Order: sequence, then structure tokens, then C-alpha cells
Amino acid sequence: MPQGMEILRTNITTIASSEINVSPEHIEKIVALLPGVSDVALEGLPTESGRRSIITNLRHQLRIAIEPKRIALFDDSGQHPKDKDEKWFALAKDIHTILNVETRAHGFNYEIEFESPNDRSSGEQIVSCLIKENVLQKLSGQAIGAWIRFQIRRQDVVYMFIFEPRRGDPTASTIFAKFNAHFDVQGLPEPQDLKQRFASEFDALINDSMKVFG
Repeated sequence: MPQGMEILRTNITTIASSEINVSPEHIEKIVALLPGVSDVALEGLPTESGRRSIITNLRHQLRIAIEPKRIALFDDSGQHPKDKDEKWFALAKDIHTILNVETRAHGFNYEIEFESPNDRSSGEQIVSCLIKENVLQKLSGQAIGAWIRFQIRRQDVVYMFIFEPRRGDPTASTIFAKFNAHFDVQGLPEPQDLKQRFASEFDALINDSMKVFG
């Protein structure tokens, strides 16, 4: 694991095959599934055409965003994916059942921060991954900051990596990273399988990130 790693937030996002229709009755059913109903805040409800609806459970640091063709379930608790309760993954399935949504793709998203390796600032470390030293010498200047964004494909899964200095400050000692695993398949796995894949993809992406800075 990266030194000083902190998990900021994670989410599961699905892309619907057709526009999602949301009624107040749908929202009531979704809210009833959440722990601590009294802690739930609603925004942008009921959903209108092209509008985003957000359900937030403040105590449990959980958010549900429903858009015309997208649903995202966020966890802002900083909990490691392998430690998440299976109920969180069952909730993802139940939301789609309530809304009668068929999905054509889904994705896992993870946001973390970690200490820049090799006693370098985040800006210097990221630059060193992009530009060779002899190129920097030809530029007759000191590179102080950069950001990395790239995608790779492994079999049927597309992965995206983003690395940048924390809060855009190249002198910061911390690197912000965002990872995405995109599955171009219909439907969501069952909760137990979804949890296992969500955790295993996270661990694999963390290992990949260390190879970038290795």
C-alpha cells in the first residue's frame, strides 16, 4: 500500500439503458431501505426531466445520486472496500429494482490520497513519471508540476488513472489519485460477488499505482 494512504470516497455508478423515471413513491421506498431514516436529506425531488436527485444519509456518509440515465451510490466514510457491509452492495441492487432500471454498463470509482514517494514534492514526482531528465535539460527550465491521466484495457474492462498534486499544489507532499474500472456489461452482479469484485479491483488498482511511481 502507498505510504500514508487515505481513502477519501468510493462509489458504484451504473449507466441505464433508457431514461430513468423517478416518482415520490420510488424515493420513499429507497429512503426506507437506508439506515437511520431520520438522518436522510433530500435534494432535487421529485426528479424532473434532466434534473439530478440526491439522497444523503449524513450519519452513515452515504449518498445516492439519480440522474436521467445514471445512478451513483457513494460512500464517503473512507472505509476500505473489503470492509464494507454487504448491505451496501445489496442497496445498489435494490435501488435498480425499485426504479425498474436496466443497465448497460457499470463502473467502480475510488479516490485516495497518499504521500509522494522518494522524498519529492507531488509535482516533482509526477513530472518524473512523464518527462525524462535529458528532456528537462533541453527545456532549460525546472518542471515543478504536472498531472497524469491515462486509460488501459484489460480484456473487457477499461481502467482510468488520474494522478495530480493534492488540491493542485505542486509543492504539496501528497498526491491525489482517482481510479475507475468500467464494465461494459448489462446488469449488476449479486451483492456478494459485487463486494468481492469491488474490493479486488481496488487492491489491483492500488498495486498498479505503485508501478507508475516505481
